[in-house]
Amino acid sequence: MKPVGLIYCLTAILFACIFPKPAQCFYQFEGEVNSFELRGMIRAYGGLQFNPDAYNLIYATGQDEYWGAVFRLLCDGGIGNNFSFNANLLETAGSVSVAQQQNTPKIGTERSGMLLRNQHDTTNSRAYIALDTFQGQWTTDLVDFTFGRQPVNLATTFYFTPNDLFAPFNAQDFYRVYKPGVDGGRADIRLGDFSLLSLIAVLGYSPDASTDNGWSKDPEWDRTSLIGRLSVSAHDFEWALLGGTAHDIDIIGASLQGEIFDWLGIRAEGHYGHPEDSILGDYSELVIGFEHHFENSLDLRLEYFYHGLGYPSIDAANTALLTGTAFTPYLGRNYTAIGAGYEFNPLLIGQMLLLTNWTDDSLLLSGTIVYSLSDESELVATASFPFGDEPAGTLLQSEYGSLPQTISVEYRLYF
Repeated sequence: MKPVGLIYCLTAILFACIFPKPAQCFYQFEGEVNSFELRGMIRAYGGLQFNPDAYNLIYATGQDEYWGAVFRLLCDGGIGNNFSFNANLLETAGSVSVAQQQNTPKIGTERSGMLLRNQHDTTNSRAYIALDTFQGQWTTDLVDFTFGRQPVNLATTFYFTPNDLFAPFNAQDFYRVYKPGVDGGRADIRLGDFSLLSLIAVLGYSPDASTDNGWSKDPEWDRTSLIGRLSVSAHDFEWALLGGTAHDIDIIGASLQGEIFDWLGIRAEGHYGHPEDSILGDYSELVIGFEHHFENSLDLRLEYFYHGLGYPSIDAANTALLTGTAFTPYLGRNYTAIGAGYEFNPLLIGQMLLLTNWTDDSLLLSGTIVYSLSDESELVATASFPFGDEPAGTLLQSEYGSLPQTISVEYRLYF
């Protein structure tokens, strides 16, 4: 099989790098009280993955190519002094891996199936258009009301984020500019100069194979999430309490972030969960992290994650995977993440991350380099190397040992 899609993608990236041009937003209106702006973003990427030797049952071949392109149309505006809005229309096309072929329906972020349409869907490639965010905000002196499809970020820690309950990023995600939106509303109430109460409602949906995103078009009201978060700043720290119901799980949690000795940053978050589903038992999640930014631009982070929803052994994880009851993106109980970032010069930035699953002693080493081609464009190279026992037939011997080695190149343009 010739890697035609990958060749086309890398050729386009090379052309863009040779002839980079600075870009600006292509439409902007600024009145006395009203405003409107249209912007865009394009990503084109291609890469290779080298599958574990035991690829005969889990992977179709020993080596796979992948390619894709993402286009975002971004709209921001305001009407009067109190109302603002923004939207993010997402168009994407790319190859489909064997793992994706086996995971049908294509379930992603839990949100209504009405606002995603497949334009092309075959065994090897897929293209679709979706409304990623569409939200409005009414602002008063004391309260900000936000409604519609919106990103909800409740994380305090960086890599492992158990309190980020809606469409969280994976620990190994280096690119985090656009967080997927979920359907709901929130009120942020300013109780004082250093305290904030957030009340959040997010609609839930049931799995539905007849829709293009794998979720039902109409809300499943019993799955509605209701979350409250109270944050207070005191003694150079932000302290927060979190509670409510999310995805049919009653939770109560807390977080903190701040700095001690003007040198060491500390972040922590976690919660205790009581699932309404009797199959799952009560659990707890906890992350604590430390970070420091050196004067030479080196950033170091260390996080420990106790994952109560994980499995005590790889055998228990295999049982859950085979019976279809596994629902957590992390299979183990204990993890650490060591991350570093460094600015080699104003145009070149590098990041590295080492994840360790201590339950099965597997590792995942990832790195990325970002080179700025112009004010509005950049070239990115990313690589990922897993270490651990490889699969035996259809059974995993370790979490990260079952992953392929990957290398990719990406071009990003903002306009």
